[in-house]
Amino acid sequence: MAFNLEVLRKRFGEIEQNLLLLEEASRLPLTDFLNLPDKVEATMFRLLICIEAAQAVCTHVAPRVSSQTPDSAAHCFECLAQAGIYDDELASRLAAMSRFRNLLVHRYWGLDPAVVHGFLPQSLSDLRLYIAAISRKIVAL
Repeated sequence: MAFNLEVLRKRFGEIEQNLLLLEEASRLPLTDFLNLPDKVEATMFRLLICIEAAQAVCTHVAPRVSSQTPDSAAHCFECLAQAGIYDDELASRLAAMSRFRNLLVHRYWGLDPAVVHGFLPQSLSDLRLYIAAISRKIVAL
């Protein structure tokens, strides 16, 4: 099966566009972040967009490179590691990010904004690593 480069570029673009805005929130001191409820909500939404776009990339790439059929979004990221796209540590963090997405979707009203703020630095870095790994190993965008 061939990769749909347009789909991949579109999803990567969604991630990149939102990463820039998420970096702003990440750089804010926690107390400032917590005092900006609109920023908190926008950050949660933008993070959700990034994670869902990363999952969409994974579900597009996995059937083309992995011998396994992922049984969840978290497992999809692990399948790409097993296919040699990136290392197991990144896969583990991406899988955790996928589970965090479920909190954003299903329990956003009870999610501590400080947890969201603390989740940003590693997540933003991991999303960049993910894009680079897919681009380098799969599609050479």
